[in-house]
Amino acid sequence: MQAFEALEGLLASNNICIAVKEKLKKDSGVAKEAAYDIIVKKLLQKESARGVIIFGSDQEVAGVMRAVRRMNATGLFSWIGSDGWSARSLVSDGNEPEVEGTLSVQPQANPIHGFEEYFLNLTVQNNKRNPWFTEYWEHKFECKFPDSPSTIYNELYTRNCTGHEPVTRNNTQFEAQLQFVSDAVMAFAHAFKNVTFVGLSGDQFKFDEQGDGPARYRIIHFKQVSPGQYRWELVGEYNGDHLMLNMSKIQFKMGAPAPPSSVCSLPCQDGQARRFLDVNCCWHCYNCSTYQVGADETCAC
Repeated sequence: MQAFEALEGLLASNNICIAVKEKLKKDSGVAKEAAYDIIVKKLLQKESARGVIIFGSDQEVAGVMRAVRRMNATGLFSWIGSDGWSARSLVSDGNEPEVEGTLSVQPQANPIHGFEEYFLNLTVQNNKRNPWFTEYWEHKFECKFPDSPSTIYNELYTRNCTGHEPVTRNNTQFEAQLQFVSDAVMAFAHAFKNVTFVGLSGDQFKFDEQGDGPARYRIIHFKQVSPGQYRWELVGEYNGDHLMLNMSKIQFKMGAPAPPSSVCSLPCQDGQARRFLDVNCCWHCYNCSTYQVGADETCAC
């Protein structure tokens, strides 16, 4: 909610109107598909507003995209996504035409120098200080050490672990955002002295006046690169107050790079006036009567 409230303030200060505000149903299993249909139907009622910013989890946004398909609204909206669902396969898999053209953000994390080499050399014998490493090993290699207690990770395994099973880059997937864990640990350690430091990734870390870490994001874009082939691509970066965006890499749809125009209301024609709706920047145009003229977008005698 804090992120949305901050966004509302930024949009208002830049004279950008919000035509529709809807709250996504939580992904607790309570939400029905019909609830997402209602949200999409409300978006469709604002015929000229086609830019949509979504804060949500991958499960929630996947529900929205399925509703877009059911409501025959594929290709009508230009999506801007939060990091809660950015590049998540749950959203895009099976919903590629609906997600196409999305611009989204991901927290920028750089590799921790030396961590992969360190981890690949760990064994149950040399990492006894970590009480969960044995469970990890048994689960990874589907085996059980003879002296291990029965757990949910090994109860179905009958083969004995040797402790010499190979841990390689080919069979190990590393978390892409380890930098944040490293920075958090180092920030705690440095708190006794100085909370501005160069982290293990080589990036400088410091808290801002709100107590948040550095605002570093990658801007990624979901595009169709060839007929039926989709992928997320890096198109820019945001670092502090500096935005770099490669517009030449952005396309709303294959063969139609420009996104649809998105305005709350279109300008009124001559002889018409504005009638404002439930928000103070959206209106309907109505014709002035026979004895009225349009002046300053109002009808006057």
